[in-house]
Amino acid sequence: MGTLDPYPSSSTSNSKKCMNNPMRFSINKDVIKKAENQDVNSIQRIVAYDHLEFETSVIEQAKNTFKRNNSLQISATRERLSTLDDDIMYVNIVYLSSHRSAQHELEKMELSLDTLLGQVSIEVSNSSLENRKIRSLELEIETKMKLIDTLLSRKSALLSKLSSLEKANFISDGNVSIIARSSSNCILHYKIRIYTKTCSQSMFILIILNV
Repeated sequence: MGTLDPYPSSSTSNSKKCMNNPMRFSINKDVIKKAENQDVNSIQRIVAYDHLEFETSVIEQAKNTFKRNNSLQISATRERLSTLDDDIMYVNIVYLSSHRSAQHELEKMELSLDTLLGQVSIEVSNSSLENRKIRSLELEIETKMKLIDTLLSRKSALLSKLSSLEKANFISDGNVSIIARSSSNCILHYKIRIYTKTCSQSMFILIILNV
């Protein structure tokens, strides 16, 4: 049985930041090649493994677990982006590099506001109806600008997150290593570290051999 400790006491703040969504997994000992050891294998509920084979499989399973967890986050982020795009289309804002459509809409609203202001100054400067129209249009422009900024800011953040997740999904064998191991009675304690382009994650794996 193996678990990933999401907040190991010796981990750095960067590692903790990378583990906001802690991963947990069980080691599948059935896929690990057993060693030929008649003396040990004849003992009930005791299995012998080649040391190198065992650690290689543990590392591979840890790496695959990280990739699966990362892939789930990628899928969730893409779904959020799709929903955000629907929201953007709903308010009729097309995300272009120059924001032409959104800017054009604001320009029309500001032109209408200027026209109203001109009418008030020429006709009846103290008209409460005209003042309400002006204030209403001002609020609409302000709300529209805030909505545009919010939607574009969210999309930028999600795109940045998606890019980081996709880069982290490519893990070479050289980026995964056992950096510490200890044993006590029948328990092995491994610390595995996975390095990515965005952060490093330390994984603690506790393996009980004789249960």
